Formats: sequence, structure tokens, C-alpha cells
Amino acid sequence: MRLDKKAIPGFFAALFLVSCAIAAAGSKPLANVNGTELVQADFNEALNEVIPAASFHGGVSPETLAKYRSQVIEKMIDKELLYQEARKEGLKVPRGWVKEEKKKTIARLGGEKIFRIALKQNGLTEDQYDRQLERQYLSQELVKEQVDNKAAVTNAEAMEYYEKDKKYYFRPESVNMKEIFLSVDPSSPSDKGKKKKLALELLEKLNKGGDFGDIAWKYSEDKYRVMSGDFGVVHKGMLDPDLEKAVFAMKAGETKLLESIYGYHIVRVESKNPPTQMPFKDVVERIKRELAEKRHEELMAALVKKAREGAKIEILEKK
Repeated sequence: MRLDKKAIPGFFAALFLVSCAIAAAGSKPLANVNGTELVQADFNEALNEVIPAASFHGGVSPETLAKYRSQVIEKMIDKELLYQEARKEGLKVPRGWVKEEKKKTIARLGGEKIFRIALKQNGLTEDQYDRQLERQYLSQELVKEQVDNKAAVTNAEAMEYYEKDKKYYFRPESVNMKEIFLSVDPSSPSDKGKKKKLALELLEKLNKGGDFGDIAWKYSEDKYRVMSGDFGVVHKGMLDPDLEKAVFAMKAGETKLLESIYGYHIVRVESKNPPTQMPFKDVVERIKRELAEKRHEELMAALVKKAREGAKIEILEKK
């Protein structure tokens, strides 16, 4: 009896998808961490974090496994070390939590029989599965306590960072512009001539008071046609470099015919906006997120380093 991958959710699903993609390696240990042997199922669990299961429903190639093997082995070791560190710190799994989680898994799979088959296909004993659940819980609690909670950034810290690096928080120069675009087939000189003639005629209509939106709706050949040619706010870096240079050199209220490798652009600059300092309230969440991510990386690296200090680690199989 084989299992349907789609029927296996959550934690077990990740292990199952990986193990289906990898030749069974039995219970032969891959590493020993402070006296605890880590086997293929531990490797599979770590592999799923390095290469998420969703990315290889069709299987993991031998080349991909070879490429990531060392990284996955180290990830597997770190996961075990964090679990052991959590135990040293006195963290405990709530009474009955593992049992309840296992019940949920059995119910989702459709019964005890299928659960046993899933264990076998993942190269797991029930005790190993229980330990993996426990390890997952305690490792997450350790990271939450010593990394996540400490990585949080206060508004005061964000303000201090903002004041120190204010020059980096500027809205760049921008323009509010409208455009009527006529595309040109570069391989057809006659097409280019016809389009230039039409562009000049449309520019003349605009200069005589023609409605930009109506003309854009009727003649423009880009997606902004349905918005009456209105581009809205355009920052530097959003347009083709040559076209951008010409647009930003225009005056507010000016309408001009410009040419690019794509065709002809009738551009109207509605207004020009100089670079402006962004107020703290507009960037506070961005600063907090950036600082928190950096702090999280540093704290996580420090936690793993601490867990590795004095640890007895032996990699038993290298491929």
C-alpha cells in the first residue's frame, strides 16, 4: 500500500515528500551529536527547510542532493543542537502535547494503519517521530525566547536609527506625467514614417487644446490608454534611461514629442516633485523590520555558536 502525497498535511507531509524523493537509507546514522545519532529521517526534515517540499514534488535530483548535502547535514546538526540547548535551559513540552499532535496526524492521515505505513516510508520508529515533534516544539520555543523576543525593535530605537541616517530616507525626484504612445516596427521604415506623421498631428491637436485623455484613449498603444494616458507619479529609474532623461528635463505643463527605440511618446509633464525628506511616521515600520531582521540573524548566529561550543559532533557519512 502506498500513500497519496496530497493526503498528508503539515509536519508529516514535509518528511513524506522528501523521503519519497530520496532512496531509503535505512537507519544507518549520518551524524552523532553529543551521543545522539541522527539518521535519514533527520536529514529529510532538515532538507525540507533548505529546499522547501513544494519546490520538488517531482523529486530531488541526485545533482541537487549532492549540491546541498553538506549544507543540509549542518542544518540537521544545528537543529539537534538547538533541541539539546533547549533541554539544558529547562524548557519542556507541555504535558500531553506530543500525544495530541500525534492524534491529529493520525486523524488527518485517515487512521492508525496509514500512520504506521507513513512512519515506515519515512524510516521512522514511533519513538523517533515523537522525539522529532518534541525537538520541533522545544527548538521553536528556544528561538522564540532567545531570538524572536529579543529581536523586536522599539519605536525609540527606530527613531534613533532614523535620526542618524536621515539622508537615506528621501523620496526621489519624480514627475506626474501623461503619455500617448505609438509603437514602431524597427524593421519597417514606412511604419516609422507613418507613426511619426501621426504623432506630429496628435501633438498639434493637443497644442490647439485637444483633450489629452480622449486622444490617448483613441490612439495610444500602451496599457495606460485605459487611464487616459495617466502614468501617475514616476520616479527616476522607472523609465527607459534615454526617455527618462528627456522627461525629467521638461518643465511642468510642457507637452513634447519624444522618440525611443520602442516608438514615439507624446509626453505631458503635469507637475514636478523635488526630492523630499520622508517623515519618520512613513518609514518607521520599514526601519523596524530591517533592524529586526538584522538583529534576528545576529542573535540566531550567536545562539547556534553557543550551542556548538564544546559539542561533540561527528559526521559519520559523507557523499
